[in-house]
Amino acid sequence: MRHSRAWVSGLVVTLAVVVAGCNLLGPSSIDQGRDRYNSAIHTTSMEQTMSNIVRVYQNEPTTFMDVSEVDATMSFGGSLQGAATGIGSTATHSTTAGTLAGRVGSATGTVQYSETPTIRYLPLLGQPLVAQLVTPVSVDALGLLYDSYWPAASVLDFAAAYLTPEYAEFFSALDTIIELDDRSAIEITAAKTGLPKPPDAASEVTSPATKEPAKSPDSGNDSLFIYLRPLQAGRRGHPVNKQQQDAVWVERRVLQLWVRLLRIYSRTQPPFEPSAGARRCAELGLAVDRQTHWFAPDKLRSWDVDIRSKSASDLEQARECLPHSIELRVIPGPRYEPTKAANKTEPTEVNLITRAPLMRTYSALGILKNAVERPHPRIEFVTSARYQAIRDRQTHPWNADADELSYYTLLPEDEDSVDCDDVALRQRGCDDPVPQKEPEHSRFIAMTTTLADWLRRYATYEAPPDPAADQYPGDLFTYEKPGDDILDGDYITINRRLGFLRRYILILVSNGPPDIPVYVSYFDRGRWYYIAQDDPVSQKNFHLLSLFMTMMAVPPATQPLSPVISVGGGG
Repeated sequence: MRHSRAWVSGLVVTLAVVVAGCNLLGPSSIDQGRDRYNSAIHTTSMEQTMSNIVRVYQNEPTTFMDVSEVDATMSFGGSLQGAATGIGSTATHSTTAGTLAGRVGSATGTVQYSETPTIRYLPLLGQPLVAQLVTPVSVDALGLLYDSYWPAASVLDFAAAYLTPEYAEFFSALDTIIELDDRSAIEITAAKTGLPKPPDAASEVTSPATKEPAKSPDSGNDSLFIYLRPLQAGRRGHPVNKQQQDAVWVERRVLQLWVRLLRIYSRTQPPFEPSAGARRCAELGLAVDRQTHWFAPDKLRSWDVDIRSKSASDLEQARECLPHSIELRVIPGPRYEPTKAANKTEPTEVNLITRAPLMRTYSALGILKNAVERPHPRIEFVTSARYQAIRDRQTHPWNADADELSYYTLLPEDEDSVDCDDVALRQRGCDDPVPQKEPEHSRFIAMTTTLADWLRRYATYEAPPDPAADQYPGDLFTYEKPGDDILDGDYITINRRLGFLRRYILILVSNGPPDIPVYVSYFDRGRWYYIAQDDPVSQKNFHLLSLFMTMMAVPPATQPLSPVISVGGGG
């Protein structure tokens, strides 16, 4: 009976293992399945973004399909059967039959596991698609992206349709913001406009049904604010050594750029009065005009063009005399009748040069079209040879440190390496067409030559040029020369051309499979489109572009009629 009990004990242990398998399946399925589904959704989402970029490039409509739900139904089952005969008998050996006679036992069992995932897809169609097409990206989204450590260059150049009252000054403003951001001199956030509100009688709008004040249309954030950061402690005081001299140069450059922004947005801002602690404002030429509540244009120009003549102490005083914020409104300025204030020193109205919005943003699909379509794309489709040239340290040294860049700056010959036919290439190009009429044609050619020579000059430096001594103090952010006004027409035009030489994503195009490691790829009509694995600039901006697509996606209010696709099976 001892052997019988041992056999039964073994049967019990086997059944316990089967039961334990059922209990462990739940946690194990999460451990094994979650990452697999997550990786698959992540990879296919990247491929979907890449495919839509290519579709826009080929002038085709985009298509978005979101995975809304994954129901992974898993089951585990088992059975075990056993039998024993001859219990109590003694085993004997038969020489004639060649068999053993005595207790005989048998056991049979089965274990089954199955996984049947149900994937739910939500195609973006109908009203949600229209909403995504026409809804501009909000200033809150731009502010949150900036707070998430995305650079101002990528966020604004992708999302902003215009930034300035004068469209031609778009890149003059953007270049200035980019350099201030690169020097960690500004903060960008969303807030409400600081313009005076209309009188109470005009602003109280009542609902006919409730006779109660209706919700104000400007209850949400309506402006993107640029704030000048305080002067760092290490840059205060008179220079006594090389380090402090460099610090003063940086402070001089920051103040010059800030004054430049104030010039671009002159008389579009809320009324300004210097703080009580501001001193010597009139002496420095920064007194506020009582009628316009702004500064005399020639005084601001002097602080921009002749900034090198200002002393360190003048720089500190000038900061106190200037506004420390600039608002980029996405709504028109308010219209109201001016009222008289009891305190005559407080401004009660604003003499704006325009009440039009100062900034307009694209929708998510507008961002995609603006980035891809010619002319002036932000994404460049390139051959493998051209990609290597753009990344080459000898010919394009300004693009060498890709980990620190927000974008690549091309040479004019880097454009049009893919899908610009020979006729167009010879006559005027595709990415940035050359004007055909004079004198614009000659000016464009001369301007392009000047920019190319200016960029190639950096290839001759063994180390980055000293900005304090270099004749082009803007580095590669802005083309300018000391003593010249970059808000004059020629500089505005040449910096616009420089802005159109920026590329945030480089997509390689080939007729065969990629011969280098890739970050994401897409195959269409016999050609491969891909981003290289060693290209951090394109990868980061591809991620940002995907975020724009995601944050503006509007899910449908009701489920599609047939959203379920079952995959997988028992195993």
